[in-house]
Amino acid sequence: MSLRKLKLKGWLVFATFVLLTIAVVITGVLTVSAPKPSFQILLLGVTNEPALGQVASFSVSNYGSSRLSLCICPPQVKRLRDWSPVQPPRPDCMYIERGDVQTFEVSVPDDPNAWRVPVYWGYKPFGLRRVVDIGRYNWNINRVRLELGRSPLFIWNSQVDLRLGYGPEITK
Repeated sequence: MSLRKLKLKGWLVFATFVLLTIAVVITGVLTVSAPKPSFQILLLGVTNEPALGQVASFSVSNYGSSRLSLCICPPQVKRLRDWSPVQPPRPDCMYIERGDVQTFEVSVPDDPNAWRVPVYWGYKPFGLRRVVDIGRYNWNINRVRLELGRSPLFIWNSQVDLRLGYGPEITK
């Protein structure tokens, strides 16, 4: 190899190192923590519906700075110290604008033990958080695509990242 090729290769290695270092620093600066739940679920009351039996009414208040997505699951029952498994959410998810309050109802379990309502929740990211989330999403998707020998794509992901939370524990 000629001296010129060695110098060029050395500069390429150095430039790659510098670019990777800058990318790590920028990623660290732009990293935004996961959203914390800024909503509250309160039990409004339990009523007896002739056709449905006991029905519990809840209110949900969105204290966050953006629109809240909330998917309600059937109630979990506590047996000894363990909760029954979380069942899939109902198909009718709720969307609550910031500062708004909405209500929902669930059938009260026949089991006499304590129970609670699991919910999948998430905020649609905006601003810098949205840019970072879209970048991470595309990075993860394209890393796998490249490993499989496919060409990279840019995907505009507008989905909400849902997390599992719970309403208050209710005892009869």
